[in-house]
Amino acid sequence: MKLNEVQEKQQDEIPFDVAEDLAIFMRNDPMFYRKTFFPAMADVSDRMEKGDSIDPAIMLKPIVDQGVKGYCKNISKINVLKMFLPKKIKKPV
Repeated sequence: MKLNEVQEKQQDEIPFDVAEDLAIFMRNDPMFYRKTFFPAMADVSDRMEKGDSIDPAIMLKPIVDQGVKGYCKNISKINVLKMFLPKKIKKPV
């Protein structure tokens, strides 16, 4: 095995679940939670109480996008994570 093969193999896998880490960040970061997450969840709750139909994918996409930006800015200083986020995070979350 060559050295560059080892490096490529290490960069392909992240040693933790990024989607789960992002969800934890979105719930535990006080500024993100207070300014973005809670108001959006309150809006969803209000619409459900009124009986309005909601599409979670449409309503939560901007929140997830802001969460990814905040996650990359505050927690992730690794360029490899930034490469993986658009591909592996947005669909599962």
